[in-house]
Amino acid sequence: MPFSKIDGILTLSAVFLSLFGLTMIGSVAPNLFLPQLVFFGIGLFLYLLFSSFDYRIFRHLAPLLYLVTASLLIFTYFWGLAARGSVRCL
Repeated sequence: MPFSKIDGILTLSAVFLSLFGLTMIGSVAPNLFLPQLVFFGIGLFLYLLFSSFDYRIFRHLAPLLYLVTASLLIFTYFWGLAARGSVRCL
C-alpha cells in the first residue's frame, strides 16, 4: 500500500490551510481563484505521488545535490540580477 505512509494530520492541515487560502483569494480577487485552484490540485497530486516513494533510495545523491544547491546559491549571489530589493537568477 503506497499511501499507508502518509501522515494524515500533516496532509489535512496542509489541505485545510490551502482551502482557507483559496477562500481568501476567491473573496479578494475572484479572477485568481481558478489558477490557484489548479496549482493546488497539481501540488496535491505531486505531494501524494512523492510521498509514496521511499526517500532513502536517493541517499547516495545527497552530496551531489548539496553541491549543486550551494553552487546555485553562490552563482546567484555573484551573477544574479537585483530587482525590488532582492537578488534573483532569472
